[in-house]
Amino acid sequence: MSSFENPNPPVPPQPAPPVPPQMPPSVPDYMIWAILETVLCCLPCGIMGLVYANKANTQAAMGNLAEALQAAKSAKTWLIVGIVGWALVIFLYLAFIALAIGLAVANGDL
Repeated sequence: MSSFENPNPPVPPQPAPPVPPQMPPSVPDYMIWAILETVLCCLPCGIMGLVYANKANTQAAMGNLAEALQAAKSAKTWLIVGIVGWALVIFLYLAFIALAIGLAVANGDL
């Protein structure tokens, strides 16, 4: 053996670690909010929210991301409309009650 030889054998290159697969962006799920709005707030807007939330989940499962995002956006819009409409109805109801009490007190009925 000569003094110029390497006593250690060459180390083979290590393979690169595997890259995890990229997950597609998730579609927001408004199903729970739609159910709560249907039960607690505004039935028509809640039903529309349920329809669009279900459509968003179905389209996402089929891989149609653009349509799923559009349906999720529509579900969110219906949910916001329902909550704002419910708050407006409650506000008007309370204003009417306050007005009725105020008129009753002014007329001496109370």
